Amino acid sequence: MTISYDKLPMLFQSVLDIPMYEAVGALAHDIARPPGVAEDHTMTIQTCGWVQWPLSNLTILSFNPGNPDWLELSVANSVSMDYQVGDFSLLAWIYMDVLADRYVIERGLLNTDGWFFYVDVNGAITFVTNQGAANQLSASANGAVTIANWWCIGVTRHGASARIYRNGMDVTSVVGVHVNPAACARKLHVGIDDTEAANQWDGYIWRPIDLGRQLSSTEMWKFFELTRVLFGV
Repeated sequence: MTISYDKLPMLFQSVLDIPMYEAVGALAHDIARPPGVAEDHTMTIQTCGWVQWPLSNLTILSFNPGNPDWLELSVANSVSMDYQVGDFSLLAWIYMDVLADRYVIERGLLNTDGWFFYVDVNGAITFVTNQGAANQLSASANGAVTIANWWCIGVTRHGASARIYRNGMDVTSVVGVHVNPAACARKLHVGIDDTEAANQWDGYIWRPIDLGRQLSSTEMWKFFELTRVLFGV
């Protein structure tokens, strides 16, 4: 029996879901299509290369910082992800060629506004919320991500609390007290920071997802369990 997208409880209130079905071209389409949101969440691809992962023939995007490569949504089309008071969650499958400060999903600027989700030079999965001249950080321990391996990473934000997940398990080590992000009028990016010049992803990313609610630990685990076979994890 096939279960439709809308019948999967863990995907309730998804705002953005980019499965990368296209395999060609300069657009990556959203399948979340939340009701009442008029924005076009189709992401524009900036020079990323389409590839197929050999194990499952899954279509993914390859990121090369020498180009550089990234995905983006305009300011107008990402207003629904300008989270301030509300809860939200982020998910993606990632593969790194080199450990460095590399951005996965972001809509904000350090010590200014918004939020971002990245892997740092020590392999720590990191989430940051920003306000004028301030930021708050939650992270996994160092070494949570290693190169040349696929990892399913996620974060949930609920009020002042953020929890970091790897392969469906809570791996939060650094616990920040998160102030509401300042209002942000910036593009949403996958694979690069707001300057579009630094912290560029090096490797692969598949299916970045943004949900307008807190995912439970069970839901994080279920997403990992449903998708891990694609990468032999």
